[in-house]
This record gives sequence, structure tokens and C-alpha cells, in this order.
Amino acid sequence: MLKNTEDKVKKLIQNCLLILFSLTFIPQASSDIFQCIDSSGNTTFQDSECLEDKLPISTPTLESLNKKLRTDHLEKQQKSRKSNNLLINGSFKEGLLGWTKSAGAYWSSDGGLERSAALFIQAEKPPEDKYIYETEVSQCVQIEDGEEFTLVAEFREEATIRAAQGNRMTLSWYDSIDCSVGGEFDRSFVPKDSAGWQPLLAKGLKPTLNAKAAKISLMQNGRNSMGNKGYWDNISFTPTAFKRKSLEELETVPIGVNILENGAFEKDTFSWRLGLKTRWHPDGHDAEGSLTLISLVSTQTMHSHKVATQCVHFGSNKNFELGVSTKREQASTNAGNVSVHVTWFENRYCHGRHKTSNQIHSDEGINGWQNLHLPNLHAPPNAKSAQVVIMQLTSGSGRFVDYFDDAYLKATE
Repeated sequence: MLKNTEDKVKKLIQNCLLILFSLTFIPQASSDIFQCIDSSGNTTFQDSECLEDKLPISTPTLESLNKKLRTDHLEKQQKSRKSNNLLINGSFKEGLLGWTKSAGAYWSSDGGLERSAALFIQAEKPPEDKYIYETEVSQCVQIEDGEEFTLVAEFREEATIRAAQGNRMTLSWYDSIDCSVGGEFDRSFVPKDSAGWQPLLAKGLKPTLNAKAAKISLMQNGRNSMGNKGYWDNISFTPTAFKRKSLEELETVPIGVNILENGAFEKDTFSWRLGLKTRWHPDGHDAEGSLTLISLVSTQTMHSHKVATQCVHFGSNKNFELGVSTKREQASTNAGNVSVHVTWFENRYCHGRHKTSNQIHSDEGINGWQNLHLPNLHAPPNAKSAQVVIMQLTSGSGRFVDYFDDAYLKATE
């Protein structure tokens, strides 16, 4: 019995040693493996540095990082929008600014909740006729992409004998952004006859079909309120749910905004994929920073060099202008030139089928800074991303030095 136990323990120890030995001598992955991508977007792994047309992958990583930053920003924006009161001056701290009023509406510096500012309405008590005498204070707000809203208000009546029945808050939806067309009444909020401040609250308010604005009205009927004052404070109308936007809508950029990141090269070359001979230079066009491409050519044949590329997404935008500033060093002895063009891709991250624009702008071989500008670029219907390419073409032997700055790709419509 004892011998069997000893044998089992020895066998267990031997197995443990074998496991530790195998873990110790597992081959480790080489730290000199390079992940490269060619101009068509194909990814390869190799044990030597990438060639010029197979540059190390950096843009997809940067793009994914930027996408995460944009997503985080949108999430924060959504949260802040949900707590954003669409009404201007809902606490009346700035008098009646932002509100439209009729006779009988007044501002109080200390009549509000916790002795803060407030609105009070004291409609004129009408004579004994058949007309309705009402005082109204209202505000029209655009609802944009909101799908559900919450309306909150604080109300206090001056007297408790049926006076509250003459006060109410109403909500209506409109098809126009200025509340002038297509108005449709939603509901009315009537305070109770009770002393002190009381909240009025409604959640899950949904706009009517095609509504673009909402009108919040604070009203008092001169006959039913019996000449008493009704105080209002802390009026808020906040969106709590929004229409779900597609990725294309989120990536659509405003007209005239440069969608290239770090187009001015102010501090470094972040967001750009550089050619093997491209370096950052501290001196730029109008400010600090630019790209420098130095080519030493010994052959008599023509050769092209990629200066830098960047991939961008553009949502539903289809018309663009592209440009970059460039300057040739006067000491250059090579008869070459530089150009800029764009290649359109069917998928994001500049992957999939692609088409290079036949619009290419080359420099004019003059001294000083000049702008290479392509004003009328039209993306194919199914394109989702674009690669901006800055190129240098050398011819014959000699030294060719170029500087580049202020690159831009902007939506024009």
C-alpha cells in the first residue's frame, strides 16, 4: 500500500517536471516580424522591413483608434444631449429672455423655487362677456433628431381657492421649425389646487409625424384664475431618445471641413503613412511643420516615390476638393515633379475594389510655395473611403528635394 502511494507521487512529480520543461522550451514568436500592406490593401507578414509599396500598417490602427475616439465622443455627446434643456432660459435667471409673452406676464427676481427668479402671470380679469381673456408665455424649439422627450415644470399659485384651474401648460407639435405651420395640440398640464410649489412632469412625449419643432406654452385664464398670480420656474424640455443614425450619417462631414487629419504637419506625421524617404521638417509654409522628401537618383530612368498617403471615410459626401502646398528646394538638380491625386475604395479603411481618379495636379517647377488644387472631385456612387496620395516623380540622375504642407480634402456639397 505504501509502495503504491510512493510510486504514484513519483509519477506525479515526473509529469509536473515534463510540463514545466515543455513550457520553458516553447519557441517564442520572433520580434522581427513585420506586418505590411500593399497599395491594393492586401496584408502580408514577413521577416524583413517592408518595401516602399509594402509599408508598415499604421493607418488602420490609427483609423480604428480615431473611430473609437469618435464613438466615445458620440456616446458622451448623446448623454449630454439627453440632459440638455432645449428651452432657452427655462429658469428665468435672465428675465424673460427667449420667451414670447402677451400682456399680463411679469418677471420676479425672488418669486421662484428657493427664492430664485421666476415668471409670474396675472391675467386681467375680464368683464362679464363671452370672450376668453388669456395671457400666454411660450417658446418654440427645434426637436432635430429627438424621438422622445420629457417636459418638467414647477408651479406655485398665489391662492388655493380654485385659482390653479385657471393656469395650465400646453404642448403642441409643428411641421415647421418656427412653429408657424402644421400645428397639432398634444396635451395640457393643469396644476392641482394645493399650497406651495408642485411639479408638473410628463415623460415619453413623442412628436407627431414630420414634426420639426415643439411649442411649450404657459397660460392663465383671467376669468378662472380670479385675478390671482401663478408662478412658474425651472421649465425644461429635454430629449430622452434619438433617431438611430447609420455609420454613413455619422461619418458625413460638414461642407468645407478638412477631413484629413494633421494636414498641416504641425508637430509630427501622425495619421499619415510615409514613403521610405519622407521625413518631418520643422519649417512649414505658414506655420511650423512640413514633410520633406529627399531623393538621390543615380539612374537615367524615371522613378516614382510615394511621399505620403492617408485613408479617410466620408459618409454620404460625394463631391470634394483636394489640395496640398509644395515647394521645391532651389538646389535640386533632378528634372522631376510632384503630384497629388485620390483613389476611391468601395469599403472602409481603403479596402476592396478601388478606382483612381484621372484628375492629377502636378507642380509647375517654379521656386517658392505653390498650391496643387483639384477642385471638382466626384466620388463613385458606392465609394466609402478615399486614399489621398502625394507622389514624387524623378527623371535621370541628381538630387531632388521637395517640401509639402497644408494638405486638405474637403466636401464641397
